[in-house]
Amino acid sequence: MNNFRNIRIGYWNCQGLSDRKWFRALAAVNEAKLDILFLAETWFLDHETHVSHPYYLVSTPRILPKPAIGHEQAGIVCLVSQDIRKQISSACVT
Repeated sequence: MNNFRNIRIGYWNCQGLSDRKWFRALAAVNEAKLDILFLAETWFLDHETHVSHPYYLVSTPRILPKPAIGHEQAGIVCLVSQDIRKQISSACVT
């Protein structure tokens, strides 16, 4: 990717990032040739696994304490292709 004007960005409210949805997200980066994919409402499902993936760039912090009943709330993950990662010098979560 030589030109940021040609960047392809996706957004998906996945309502819980299950294994099936995680693999669909990775396929979207690969097959749809997305440069950046934001995954919203991940609920931090398998979060520790996701942060170790090469496409993972950054995510919002967990809301603590975890609820005693039901799933965690919120969660945004940003995935980036290897091509665009080379052009990112820093990332900030607010």
